[in-house]
Amino acid sequence: MKVLFNRRYNPLTPNHIRESIKRFGHGYNKVVLQVIENSDKRFDERIFYENVAALMPNFKMTRQGPFSGVKIV
Repeated sequence: MKVLFNRRYNPLTPNHIRESIKRFGHGYNKVVLQVIENSDKRFDERIFYENVAALMPNFKMTRQGPFSGVKIV
């Protein structure tokens, strides 16, 4: 995946990733850190869906379109 690499395909440092997450603000930061912790324990289909359901509302991706109303219950 190219997500954790810079334009020269060098891996981003953990500090760079932490700082990038902090720039999103407290609400986003909390959810992203939760996703990282969930993924660290194990990563299967269930965890993937839980992570997506946690992230999408924070990025306002559930207000309209095919994901309208998606939330964790």
